Amino acid sequence: MRVATDAGILHLGEVTWSLRPLSLLVAAPTLRIHSRWSDQELAAVITWRGEREVILSDVEARFDAALLRHLAPIALSGRMTAQAERLQLRDGLPLQATARLTWQQAAWDSPQGLLPLGSYAADIQDTAPGVLAGTIVTLAGPLRAEGELQLRQRDYSIAILLTHDEAWDPLLQEALALLARPVAAGYDLRLDGSLPQ
Repeated sequence: MRVATDAGILHLGEVTWSLRPLSLLVAAPTLRIHSRWSDQELAAVITWRGEREVILSDVEARFDAALLRHLAPIALSGRMTAQAERLQLRDGLPLQATARLTWQQAAWDSPQGLLPLGSYAADIQDTAPGVLAGTIVTLAGPLRAEGELQLRQRDYSIAILLTHDEAWDPLLQEALALLARPVAAGYDLRLDGSLPQ
């Protein structure tokens, strides 16, 4: 299976799916999907409730962080995993969620080579209908990231304090200075915006 992105074609490998026949009787078609390509994998149960609502459950995804280049022009590496007990979407926007995202062995592919950053996690929960909040923590590594994220309908905000256990790499400082404000402890990264429609 292939998906077109701004960065080119994204290959999703072989996709298998099965339909729960009884779900058709209650007007909530439910599919179990599984996709594997190389050492990357995606599995989920998808239920459609009318034209506007989709529920994803038992979501398990593993992929290389380099795939993020299909979404943003950032040279990153490492292993990303996503686990979601439940993710309810209405009109394409998250309404409810219980999920954990991890980025293991994160690294930045700098002009001078691969620069190890660490391992990170974000635990995400809905705090009200249409409002998701997450806590970002550092699991290991020299670059510490602690903060919060929030998604309210289409509007998002991210606030992360970045500190370093060792001396800062000058190239990393230069890159962070484009996105974050220097503070006494390190860098204060704040992003606000809206998701595209």
